[in-house]
Amino acid sequence: MAQRPTPHEYAARVILPALRGLVAHVMAGRGYGQYSIARLLGVSQPMVHRYLERGVEYYLSQLEAEGVDRSVALEAAEAAARALAAGDHGLFWLVVNELTLQGRLCRGEPGCEGILCPGPGILSTARYEEALRRLLSIECLERLIPEVGGNLAYSPRPPEPPGSIIALDGRIVKTASGVRPAGQPRRGGSRHTARVLSEYSASNARLRWALALSPTSGLLEALRARGVPVVRMGEKAPPAGVLGVLEEAAPGREAVLYLLAANEGDLESIVREAAWRECGRS
Repeated sequence: MAQRPTPHEYAARVILPALRGLVAHVMAGRGYGQYSIARLLGVSQPMVHRYLERGVEYYLSQLEAEGVDRSVALEAAEAAARALAAGDHGLFWLVVNELTLQGRLCRGEPGCEGILCPGPGILSTARYEEALRRLLSIECLERLIPEVGGNLAYSPRPPEPPGSIIALDGRIVKTASGVRPAGQPRRGGSRHTARVLSEYSASNARLRWALALSPTSGLLEALRARGVPVVRMGEKAPPAGVLGVLEEAAPGREAVLYLLAANEGDLESIVREAAWRECGRS
């Protein structure tokens, strides 16, 4: 009978080659040449050529056969490519670890938790941090942030309870020089924004992101221009990829509009348009 591989052997023989194949395709799509990809991946140029000869579907099928969801595999490839491009080889190996933990050899198996890092979650956190960085870079974003601050929430696999949703354990706050995050992303980091995302993703699992904003004229105009439905807190929402949930002002509480979206790209696009409209008013 064949001996069961160790977690390290499983990662090296099964997970790593498939991930490298996906990363090679991601980097080639971004304009990297085969020699550059080889240097970053730590393999030969002929090996990169072989990776690219096989399509993305080949590597996704390999990982899917190991029990890794293909959306997670694609997310892993993007995170790994960003890490290598930035010279962060430590993060690359954390991504390998995350996929290994999700593979069938290690799923629920005691002793697998500490293969390369203390535990899972690096992919989702890396994706959250990248989305937050892009949002915070938007000019005039401070005009959309509530006086009490905002927050960004991400549910990797909705629907999830608020305690499983990633958000800042502080807030997005306005400063004299723009906006900045106060706090760190973690699961259970938010009560209000995560609760709204949890409630509405329970009836529409496409909704994975939520951003707490001030319901300014520019934001409401941007939502109307795109045909985005806006409902009041507690109202039933139509099935949509982007949704606005308005929490009206009350004594001691300002109004907040929670912008919910299926992906961070849609969220960023609408916020950019709303901020542009606000900038135009100055």
